[in-house]
Order: sequence, then structure tokens, then C-alpha cells
Amino acid sequence: RCHLCSTVWHSIANLCSALASLPGQWFRAHQLHWLLPNVLVLTQLSQSGLAGEASPNEQRHALAAMLTLSSILIRSQPTEVASVLDDRACSCMLRWCLSLPAVVSMLDGQHLDLEERCSELVAAITTVMLQRKDIAHWACWEEWAEGIRVALSSAPVRDVEVREGSCEKGDATAQDNGDSWSRQSAALACLTAHLGSLLEELSVGMTMDHGSTRGVRRGCTHELWQSHPQRDVYGHAAGAQPEQRASAGSLAWLLHCFHCDGISSPTLLLLHTSTWPRIACTSRVLARLLQCLAVWLRCHYHSTRVGKSFSLPLGLKEAIGCCMRLLPLAKSSFAVHTDAGQSRCIYDIDLHSSLIMLLDAYSSCITVVQPPLPRNEAQRLVALLLFQLETQSASIELGPSGRLRPEDVHAPIGMLRRLLIAADEASFAWTLTGLLSDLRAMPAVKRARALLVALAHSVSASSFQHVIHVAAHQQTVLSVLRSTVLRAGQAYGHHEADSVRRLALQALTALATNDQLKFTTAGDGATFLHAVGSLFAHIELKSPPMCLPSASTFNAAHFLLMGLLRQRAKVVHSALHLLISTVRGMLYEIGHAAPGGTDSSAKLLPVECARNLRRLLEEISLHKKVTRNAMRPPPLHAMCPLRC
Repeated sequence: RCHLCSTVWHSIANLCSALASLPGQWFRAHQLHWLLPNVLVLTQLSQSGLAGEASPNEQRHALAAMLTLSSILIRSQPTEVASVLDDRACSCMLRWCLSLPAVVSMLDGQHLDLEERCSELVAAITTVMLQRKDIAHWACWEEWAEGIRVALSSAPVRDVEVREGSCEKGDATAQDNGDSWSRQSAALACLTAHLGSLLEELSVGMTMDHGSTRGVRRGCTHELWQSHPQRDVYGHAAGAQPEQRASAGSLAWLLHCFHCDGISSPTLLLLHTSTWPRIACTSRVLARLLQCLAVWLRCHYHSTRVGKSFSLPLGLKEAIGCCMRLLPLAKSSFAVHTDAGQSRCIYDIDLHSSLIMLLDAYSSCITVVQPPLPRNEAQRLVALLLFQLETQSASIELGPSGRLRPEDVHAPIGMLRRLLIAADEASFAWTLTGLLSDLRAMPAVKRARALLVALAHSVSASSFQHVIHVAAHQQTVLSVLRSTVLRAGQAYGHHEADSVRRLALQALTALATNDQLKFTTAGDGATFLHAVGSLFAHIELKSPPMCLPSASTFNAAHFLLMGLLRQRAKVVHSALHLLISTVRGMLYEIGHAAPGGTDSSAKLLPVECARNLRRLLEEISLHKKVTRNAMRPPPLHAMCPLRC
């Protein structure tokens, strides 16, 4: 054993931190050949009990810095690292990353943030193993998966859930429980990192040309499935790349990790909880489990496009039920018992983000989940996401056409849209009628915003079954949205009413730009223009109103009018007087809110609003000849009889 003083370990930690801050592209191949083995040896020496005179804080700092540097070095050039690290070295590193967090926690007695560092190292090693096309190199994962299975099978879940006590050193049972929770948390973190690297390879493989046979070794592939019959559940695609086949083969031991003698792992029992965990370590393990299931589900989704997919994540239905039970309680704190016998309130943000992560993965991969959730459970999930939108209603934004913005794909609003797209006919009809009935009652402003966003996604449906229901409720949707715009000023304050009007106009834009819907020439055009014109009808040139629509609402009205002029021209031509009054009010608002305008107290509108109004006037000028001919009476000679 090499005992180093604390000064040396402090210098090593600073040096590794400095090297880790450098870009990975700066390291050359000949540098990795001598730097990486030395860093890995020092990393194993820096754990507790082998660091000599170094203090625990210095040990933790050095260990975290060297783990980070190891991950960066391995990820910098995976092909070169594959020639440096053989199978035995990779197997030893995998087992060491699996046991390190629990060992250091038991020796030090403090919670160390080493799970993320070790999981990053596992992900880097997985990337290196994916560079080896020979499946024989993947044999080391069997032993590693056995270690994960042992860690996940050693937790007295039922005893801990019944006790709901704290993990204190004085209680031997509680201390054993705390050690088992640490082992489970580390195992789930490493398994999630491993699946994350496989997911990256599968995702990259989807962008490659599957029609080419470049680099495909059919002989090796045939030998793989013949020598390992248990892997036939994953199948094989003739055009799959070697990286994709290796990714599918490495998942052959995934189900084994959650089984012990044919019985599911006790860790899966955490999915049956109905309240927020009162023990911090239990909450951490549950969060890790949900993250693992989310990444596993995405791997299953991408593998279906490579060949025959492996089985779905174990306990997926129970995990979705756990999300639906715990998310409504997300803002309520749970109690942690302290030494003084009192309780302090703690909100576990990691568990909340893990619940959202699993729902996001489920909504993205809902098309491959068989069997699907029962209809009542799917409707409960839609209602739950509506509740989540209420908590974020102040920051809800939609695109110019009333659709989802790209940055909100993984937010609750994106999950709700995907669920509505994948909903069956009965669930979609239930959702649409429920949204309309709730909006008629003019609910609270948070609820109204969430309902308008959901309605905008519903009316922009494109599937034939959904369009039938939207067309059947088309007139009801128009009247409800127009009523929302007209009554918002009486039901809410100015700022709240402005946001509700903006979302209602964007929902009308989504309805107007749905090409699969048809509108009449008279009534529908008047309804559209009456809704947007009500925002500006009260604006006069010489007497500015007390409040003006905001810039976002102004732009929403502009995009609605542009969509009507470009896609529903006949509808607009049937109500020209409303269009003219609306444009006049928008011009008056620009005059009041522009710099140097008549109303110095009004909030200045950005230049973008003036540019949008100019584009609107240019679009109207294109329709001037059509509308003039429609309004001009027929010529006199057309009304006279023809002369012989």
C-alpha cells in the first residue's frame, strides 16, 4: 500500500480538477496510454482506508476529481481507450464503481455524492465497450449484472416501510437498512448510466442509413444468436449496424437484475407506495428506480426500430400508477425525524423530477407499450397533466400557430399533447367535452389557462377519428372561445385577462389553421373576427383607454388574422366590416403605445408589433382586388338585355 500525505493528495486533486476542465479533444492518443492507467490507480488508492494521512474531506475531494477526470479521458477517444483497457480491467472497474459509494459511505459515516461520479464512469466504460464489435467482449456484463441483482435483492423494504423511522447509527436495524438503501441507490444509478449509453448508441443508429450493409458481419451475428438462444427475444434486423446489435445484446441480462430465484426484486415494491417517503434514503432509491425505468423504456422504443424488441420494463404499470398517486402530492412536504424528536419539512426535488421523467418517457413511447393503460387510467393521466399545467400556468406559452413550441417537448404540456394524439376515440371525446364544459363556467385563471392550452392541442388534431369529434363540436368550440375572450375582462384582473385572451386567440389560430376542418362563409367568419376585434374595438384615436393589450396578445391577434387571410380567405371576405374595425383598432394601439405616442403612460410595444402590422396590411392589400370586385355592383350593361 502506498500511503501519501495530505499535501500530496491535495495537489493531486487540484491537478485532476485542472485537467478535467480541459476539453476532451485536447488529449492525444499517446497521452491517454500513460495518463489513464495512472489516474485509475490513484482513484482506487484515494478511497477511505488507503489514503494514508489525508483527511476525509481531502479524500472526498480527490476521489471526486479523479473519477471525473477518468470519465472525461475515457469519453474523449473511446476507440483508443478500447485498446488500452482490456476486458479484465473493464470488468474490475465496473464492479468497483458498483460497490464504491456504499463502501465509502459505511467507512466515512457521511453521505458522499459519489453515485453520479461512478455512474458517469460506468457510462464511459459502456461507450468503450460499444466500440468493440465482437460480442465475446460483452461477457463481463453477466458478472456485473449479478452484482446489481444482489444489491437490489438485499433491501428489507417491507420492514423499512412499516417502521418509517430514521437511519441513525444507534439503531442497528436502521443502520443496516441505510446500508442496503445505499447499495440499491448506487446499483440503480450505475444501471441507469449503462442504459443511457446504450440509448445514445441506439439513437445515433436511427439516423444512419439502414439500407446499406456497410460494416455488417452476418456470420458473427448468426453465431451470436445460435450460441445465446436466450437473446432471441431481441431479434435481429438485417440492416442493423454492429453497434446496435451490441446494444441489444448487452441488455440480455437486464431482466436478470430485477429477479431473485424467479421472484421480482424487493426494490420494485417501492412502486406500490401511496405517500411521499418519510425516509430520505427511501426517496432517493425510488427516484433512481423511476429514472432507470424511464431510460429502459426509451431503449425499448428505439430497439423496436432495429429489430424485435426486448421486453418492457418490469413494473411499468405500477410505476405509472405511482406517478399518478405521488404527483398530486408533489408540493406537500414530507417529514424527516430529527434528534430532538421534531420534524422538519423537506421537498424532494429529485423524486419530483424523476416522476416527470418517467411520464415523459411513457408519453413518448406510448405507441410501443402493450398492453396499453386501461381507459380510466389514461383519462386519470390526462387530468393529472392538466393539474400540472395549472401549477405552471403563469409561464405557459404556445407557438404562433397555437401549437407546441420545440423547447416544451419534454414539459407537461408536451406530454399532454402526445397523450391526446395517441388517445383512442372515446378518450378524446371525453377530453374535448370536458374541456368545453369547464371553460363555459369561467374557472379560476390558472385552470382557465391550462384548459385553453389543452383545447388548442385538441382542435389541432390530425387523425381521422379525432377530426370527426372536433368537426362535430366545431361551432361549440368557436362560441366558447369567443365567449372566453369577451368575458375575460369581467372575470379576471387586467394581466390575468390579457393572458387568458392570448391563449384563447392562439386556440382559435390552431382551429383556423387545421386544414381538415371546413367553415361556412358567414357565421364562422363573423365569430372569428368578432373575437379578435373585441380586443381593439374600444380603442379610439383621441381618447386612449385605461389599458391596452400586451405585445404578446397583439401578436397573437396578428397571427390569427394572417392565418385567416391565407387559409380561410372566403370566411374573412364575408365579414369585411369586422376586419376593417379590427385593423383600425390595432393601428390606434400602435399610435398610443409607440414611442412619442399620445399616451405616455402606456407600455411601449416592441418594433416587432409594428412590423407584424405592416405584414398584415400587405396581406390585406393582396385581397383588395378580390374584395372590391365582390362589393362592387354589376355594371349597367350586364343588367340590360342584349341588343339584336
